[in-house]
Amino acid sequence: MRRHDRILGITKEGDDTEGGVTPQTGEGIVVAEAVVGPTVDEESAAASVEDVEEAGLYPTAPHSHPTTIAIWCCDPRIQHGVLSFLKEEKELGPGDYLPFVFPGGISPSFDPLAHPKEAWFFLRTLGFYLENFGSIKRIIAINHEDCAKYKALVNLMGRSKMRLLHEHQHIDLKKLAGWLATQLPSLPEIEGYYAAFANEERTKLRFDRIV
Repeated sequence: MRRHDRILGITKEGDDTEGGVTPQTGEGIVVAEAVVGPTVDEESAAASVEDVEEAGLYPTAPHSHPTTIAIWCCDPRIQHGVLSFLKEEKELGPGDYLPFVFPGGISPSFDPLAHPKEAWFFLRTLGFYLENFGSIKRIIAINHEDCAKYKALVNLMGRSKMRLLHEHQHIDLKKLAGWLATQLPSLPEIEGYYAAFANEERTKLRFDRIV
């Protein structure tokens, strides 16, 4: 099992951090540290964005050939961290991946027979992506700590006494490939990650490779 000890910031109301980030390493952990003050290039880019936004026009990625389907939970606490992880660790920018943001991430694989409608929607969406985007080479699946959807599923199925919540999530990441292989005609490579809060304030995420 490989371990990714990259710690990424999470959007938090009232955060006044500005500028870019500079990696600061120590004991195998990389932490994003704020740098005060934009560079000349950043100021120019910001000015260009402002000009576009003032005109009511926004950029697109018209010649996209996405290589990845990225699946994660809709929990607002983790959105900034997940997007930063995909960009910095996986080198995926706009148009490089298809986002599939679903309550609980891959939660439909927890017990598809007990929740057939969610499982059906999950599979139909993945099947649509694979059918219409021939450039897809992999699926990145992310589960995260303190997921309300997973808590509800575990309690509903009466399995909370059998394992800890994160153990259920790790197991589901590992069995995802097998489940999808029985449901989809073609299946790309699958990577599975568990996003854990890295500090007491829960303003940082650490992504651990599970699959």
